[in-house]
Amino acid sequence: MLIYDQILENRASGQKMFALLIDPEKASDEWLRQIMSTIDEKQSIVNSQLFIFVGGSQMRESVFDVVEKIKLLTSVPV
Repeated sequence: MLIYDQILENRASGQKMFALLIDPEKASDEWLRQIMSTIDEKQSIVNSQLFIFVGGSQMRESVFDVVEKIKLLTSVPV
């Protein structure tokens, strides 16, 4: 299922959602590992659907590279 469809479905059913926005220009590899580790640890206690969004205002760094790194580190939808 596409993330957008999942968001619409969650909204229609009243399910809570939480999204983390990551700026690819400020996301070092070490920082990503730390954040994704924390997300995976806390995911079971958060009473909402988690999503990770990637984007920024400058977009000089490759968004696709950061998305690939995140997907290797967590199962949260990106």
